[in-house]
Amino acid sequence: MSGRATVACAARKPALIPCGTWLHGPIWQALWPKPYLSGPAYRYIVFGTRYRYIEMGRSPSPKSRTDDAAVPRRNGQPRVLSRGDLRLLVLALIGEQPRHGYELMQHISTMFMQAYTPSAGTMYPLLASFEQAGWVESEEVDGRRVFRITTAGEFELKVQRTQVRLAQRRAFDRAREITKASLPAPLAAALREFKLALVHHHGRWADGEAEQVAALLSRASALMNGQASNTSSPFSTTQPD
Repeated sequence: MSGRATVACAARKPALIPCGTWLHGPIWQALWPKPYLSGPAYRYIVFGTRYRYIEMGRSPSPKSRTDDAAVPRRNGQPRVLSRGDLRLLVLALIGEQPRHGYELMQHISTMFMQAYTPSAGTMYPLLASFEQAGWVESEEVDGRRVFRITTAGEFELKVQRTQVRLAQRRAFDRAREITKASLPAPLAAALREFKLALVHHHGRWADGEAEQVAALLSRASALMNGQASNTSSPFSTTQPD
């Protein structure tokens, strides 16, 4: 902009497109609204920085352009997490602090309560694509390759901040769905009864009542975490088998 023409070209293979212009954030968003699709890859473009070329890749296919990240599917079945959302979540995690690949896989696994863990065959090519795009840089630290966000990566997160929040929300909702679907029937029924009791209780708590309920919930958490053998409860003397 700034009185200059903006040049944008699509290529069937990666090519260096002469540009010699300023590419501002709003223009970038219009050209590349969904960077996680297999579309043009604009490399090393930072707001307010002049570049002599724009590197672009293959244009997205009609299927990828119409892909709905909110309803990811694999082999006709709903996927735990779309590849587009995984890209955004991983980049956001690296934006928080430097991380290595295994740490990123564990973070995603924890997010989904171990119901889903991205494989090394998914994670490391993804990190390599980030590095190729200039969003992250890596170095060897104690035998592990640690990835750090770059200025270009920080700008990408800024441009995609709304998409990142939506991806995080979808991940949270999907994790909750997986957890609810895997609950044993007696536990699911008990949770429904507890929620209904909270609604009917309507905040009418007697002295010490909230503390008693909290203690029972803590006891239940300890049972699931395998800590019941070291925890006593004033409301039950029954120990797990």
